[in-house]
Amino acid sequence: MRLVAVGLLALLAGCGPSLAGVVAFHPADGPPAPGDRRVEMRYLGSGGWLIRRGADAIATAPFVSNPINAEIYLGPARPDTARIERLVPAMPDVRMILVGHTHYDHAMDLPEVLRRKAPNARLYGGTTLEHLFKKTLGEGRVVNMVRAPAAGEPAGPRWFAEPGVRVRAMALPSSHAPHVLGVLKVVSSARLDRDLEPLELPAVPAAWPEGDTVAFLIDFLEDDGRTVAFRIYYQDAAAHPGKGEIPPLPAAEQAPVDVAILCVAGFDQVKDNPRRILGNVKPQQVVGGHWEDFFSRSPDLPWRVARGTDLSKFVREVHRAAPVPVYVPEPGRALSFPLGAR
Repeated sequence: MRLVAVGLLALLAGCGPSLAGVVAFHPADGPPAPGDRRVEMRYLGSGGWLIRRGADAIATAPFVSNPINAEIYLGPARPDTARIERLVPAMPDVRMILVGHTHYDHAMDLPEVLRRKAPNARLYGGTTLEHLFKKTLGEGRVVNMVRAPAAGEPAGPRWFAEPGVRVRAMALPSSHAPHVLGVLKVVSSARLDRDLEPLELPAVPAAWPEGDTVAFLIDFLEDDGRTVAFRIYYQDAAAHPGKGEIPPLPAAEQAPVDVAILCVAGFDQVKDNPRRILGNVKPQQVVGGHWEDFFSRSPDLPWRVARGTDLSKFVREVHRAAPVPVYVPEPGRALSFPLGAR
């Protein structure tokens, strides 16, 4: 089975097509000026984003170490600290890093990212995330968003926030698309039921467990702490129909989704995607992430689309489902969206 998986991954990891010629668009770069009512979304690569509005910021899990070839299935592979230093920006203002699932291309770099780039952040995600890093990072550095509610807490998805930050996030139960032929996953689908010791973290990238896959609803709030100024839907894995959807919300929490960040990799491995999720989320704009070849450590540009991923088809399918703008930034690029454009 391991040899079969290595062969399949070799096909996926080959040189993919370049981004040139893809029907995708990039808003003008540039961070928001002081007092400007804009949200900046900087793509960090893989599933990683750094999202800021003024003094408020939130991030999703960056990954840049990019183990290649036999390293993926035979190891050993550890976070590449030189690449993290070079490619991940300093994020001292980030208090929340959202982690949708814990495959290596989302979770492997996290301890070093927290240590080197986001010293004030906590990780937010599922139960397996907590079991992976509770002992490595220490008590209180991982927040389990899908745990059973305590007495008096409402059932179902609920909002989480850090004190003093006008950003909140809700985890939405989701799923992870297969990698090949709509049925096969070539890395672990496991969940953890106990806390790992630091030395137990997987040395083989493919052994990092998927865990509980969730999507997120992210709200940047006005000064009153209740009114939604800008709403983002985020997924770091393409989901099966009916998964990762926004549930009915109380009237006071309802707001249109300004931007949906959708996972490009694997989007065509599940039925009715992205039409089904766009019908639920109804975003005003779509951003494609996790599209590039992360099986290479080459510093050469241009970035290349991952083998087996048809980026042009993704853009076409979004346009078929909804007449909205589609943006596909390269890693390191920032998109800037104005508030109040609803």
